[in-house]
Amino acid sequence: MSEQGQSRREFGKGLTALAAATLLPGPVLAQKEPAPQVKEALALTEYLQVRCKHLTREQIESIARGILTRQLQAESLRKVKLTNADEPDFIFEAEIEGVR
Repeated sequence: MSEQGQSRREFGKGLTALAAATLLPGPVLAQKEPAPQVKEALALTEYLQVRCKHLTREQIESIARGILTRQLQAESLRKVKLTNADEPDFIFEAEIEGVR
């Protein structure tokens, strides 16, 4: 796809793959058939190296770590099954001076 026609979603997928690829250990990458997340991570890494030449390697790694961390957090949240009867963990109440 041309640089002007690229959507935010495509760019985000590229960043996600980069994030995962930089944090994967060597043995995981050496497997015969890598997991889909690994494939996406490798694709994102390649994408950022080609498209974001103004970023340093450290910046790309930082972006990758942040995205991968958020992906793992989202995955763990999806594993928790909630029902309509589940109550919130806490209820927020703003404290206003002079009002009780």
